[in-house]
Formats: sequence, structure tokens, C-alpha cells
Amino acid sequence: MNATVRVSRHEGDAEAAVREELRVEQRVGEPALPCHEEATELASEAGLEYRLENAVPVNTFDVHRLIHFGEHRSLGEPVRERLLRGYTAEGAHLGDRRTLVRLGGEAGLDAAEVEALLDGDEFGDAVRADERRAVRLGITGVPGFSFDGRPGVSGALSVADIAGRLRRAAASAGT
Repeated sequence: MNATVRVSRHEGDAEAAVREELRVEQRVGEPALPCHEEATELASEAGLEYRLENAVPVNTFDVHRLIHFGEHRSLGEPVRERLLRGYTAEGAHLGDRRTLVRLGGEAGLDAAEVEALLDGDEFGDAVRADERRAVRLGITGVPGFSFDGRPGVSGALSVADIAGRLRRAAASAGT
């Protein structure tokens, strides 16, 4: 059986998820490192390098505007990947304007255009729409996944779990 499953990524502000993680940390009295350790292990299984102990939690609204801008310039995936690598592996401060300009430029965007984007509010409505979509799907943290428009799942998933969910979505799409 052949079926088509559409996979799309939607951006939203991860600040709420980070705040929740910090609230859990404050309630329990210990850092929420098991989540980081699990995500690091899953990333390693997928061939990625994560050093989440160096990650700097920030409001990611401008990050997601930059990703939308990258998509507008047909560079969405390179921009997304460069920002993700900067955050997860390099400890880049994504709340810092110069960092966003530099990483956007490294992904192929024009630095002056990135600066102009950050000066304005372009793509802000698109980020807010992504946030509303995530809420409708029940996604409350990062990463968040929804398969075939079904209610979402928050948190790191193994490659096997994602593959299984994609197979089930394909099976239901083919029926």
C-alpha cells in the first residue's frame, strides 16, 4: 500500500515550555536534567550532537520570526537547522540580536535583511498563528509533534516512535 503523509513543521514560542520546566525544577528542587539527558541520548541515536547543559533559555519569538523569514526566502530548513544547532550544540544565545543576525547569515540570509526583520514585526502574526495551532492540537512543550492532524505529543520522541507514528498516519491516510 502506498499512502502520502504530509509532514510539516510549525514554529511557536518555546518560552512557555522553558518556564514550565523551570517551575518543575523549583517544585522538585532539582534541575530538570533528566529531560535534557534523554533528549541528548535520542539526538545521539539520530546522529546529532546536543549539549543542552549549555543551552540558554530565551523568549524565542524572534527566532521563529526569523525561521518564517527564511521560509519566505526559500531557506527555511537551512535557517531552522542553523538555529537549532546553535542552540542545542553550541550554546548560542538566541535572544541576542547579533547572534540571530550571524546565524541567519550563516544559513544564507542577507544580514541587513535579518536586521531589518528584527527591527520590525514582520511574521509576528504567523508565529502567533503557529502558537494557536499548537494549542488546538494539545501541544504544550518542545519539541511538539502532531501526526495526520491528530492531537499532538510534546517532548522528545525516539526515531522508532516517530517512524511508528508516521506508519500509522500513512496507514490511516490510505484507508
